[in-house]
Amino acid sequence: MYPKAKFVYLVRNGWSVALSYQKKELEKYSHSIYRKYVDLEDLNRVREIHAKYWNDTIVRVEEDKKKYFSDSNFLEIRYENLVAKPEETIKEILSFIGLPYSDNSEFIAAVAGVTDKNYKAKSELDPLELAELEKIMSPALSLKGYLK
Repeated sequence: MYPKAKFVYLVRNGWSVALSYQKKELEKYSHSIYRKYVDLEDLNRVREIHAKYWNDTIVRVEEDKKKYFSDSNFLEIRYENLVAKPEETIKEILSFIGLPYSDNSEFIAAVAGVTDKNYKAKSELDPLELAELEKIMSPALSLKGYLK
C-alpha cells in the first residue's frame, strides 16, 4: 500500500516494558469488562500478561522482519542506545527517514533531555518477580541479547 514507507522499531528490555505497561494500564483494567480476566490486587499477574505480550510482539516482529522488510525500510533502535547517546541515535533515525537534524533549540533541548528509566524494573521488582518475568520472556530476551 505504501511502497516507500519506512519503519523505525524501538526495542526496550522486557522487564521495564512489563512494569511500565502495568502502571499505565491499571486504570483501564479497573473497568468492569476486564474484571473477569484481571485481579488488580494481583499485580504480578498484570505484569505477566504484559510480559507475554512483549515476548510475543518481539518474536512476531522478528519473523515479519525477514518476510517483509529490508535494511532500506526497517531500522531497529535500542532504547538503551537512545538514552545513552540520544543525539547520535536521533541523527541515525533522521538520516534513515531522509530528514536533516534540526538546529531548533527546543528540539536540541528535548533530545538532550532523554533519560534512562530502565532502572525502575530492577529497583521496584524483587529478584523473584524479575525471574518469573524472565521465564515468560526468555525467548525474546535471548533474541534481543538481554540474556547473557
